Amino acid sequence: MPRGYRYIVCALLGWLVLAAAAPEGTDRAREQDQTAREIANSLSGIDASLKKAGEPDVTTQPCGEREQKRDSDLCAQWKAADAAESSSNAAWLFGIVGSLIGAITMYAAIRAALYARDAAREAKRGSDAAEKGLAHAQNISAMELRPYLFIERIETCEIYSREYQVTIWFKNFGHTPARNIEVRSLCYVTSDRSDLRAIKKTHDIVEAGVAAPGHTRRSFDAVRISADDLEAFQEGARWVILRVQYGYTDDVGTEFKERFDYYASSAGVVDESPTFYLLTDGFVRRTKRWQRSLKLNVAKRERTRKSAPPEEGDVPF
Repeated sequence: MPRGYRYIVCALLGWLVLAAAAPEGTDRAREQDQTAREIANSLSGIDASLKKAGEPDVTTQPCGEREQKRDSDLCAQWKAADAAESSSNAAWLFGIVGSLIGAITMYAAIRAALYARDAAREAKRGSDAAEKGLAHAQNISAMELRPYLFIERIETCEIYSREYQVTIWFKNFGHTPARNIEVRSLCYVTSDRSDLRAIKKTHDIVEAGVAAPGHTRRSFDAVRISADDLEAFQEGARWVILRVQYGYTDDVGTEFKERFDYYASSAGVVDESPTFYLLTDGFVRRTKRWQRSLKLNVAKRERTRKSAPPEEGDVPF
């Protein structure tokens, strides 16, 4: 028999002995019942203590992965360790996911910055193109709205014997008035069309005023042609040179200057319908080169003639 049960049996026997020896009576019976209940309660406590002492310690019992033993300290420690490991794994996983999300966000930000840069460049290129287009339109507008004063025709008439008046007609081909028209001209007879005389500042200025769009203004000059010049004209050795310089302004005061040179033969001056030809800078340069070449050829032929041996019958001096 277990040792605990022996204690119980002994306690019961002692109680029986006491009950038999006690005097009879109602009060005594109550006391005995109360004492018996107290002894029974004590024995129950002793029995529970003995049973609890015989049972294994649940605070040190292990537990499985899915078991919940809340009385076991060891199980609680294992659960805490598992939770810490799971938290560490989750933190590592979330760190990787966060790094990926951060990298993707950074890439998107870089792409957005590059796109914004390209958009800014395109916007600047468009702005520059618009500015250039506006400047071009302004230039075209200014060119269209400015005055254009050109020589329309040249007339001559004999005012004295072999002295001719030269009338220079100007016409405004623009869309705005040509104002403050000032003309200097020089007309003379020469045998060399490549060596032009200069128009000096001492020459008289003809003020022609204002020429409205489509209207004309005129300036005058004169040239005297001698009898020798007329004879040379017929041989093609003389020309009349007409040099014209003029300037004018528009409505806002912008100045414009032009220069033209003309030449004519005797028929271009004496006849009723004179013909003056434009004398360009290229024509002058070509004429100078032709004259230099002609002089060199003449000099070369002269040297060749002098260095050639005398023919038979020739008597050298």
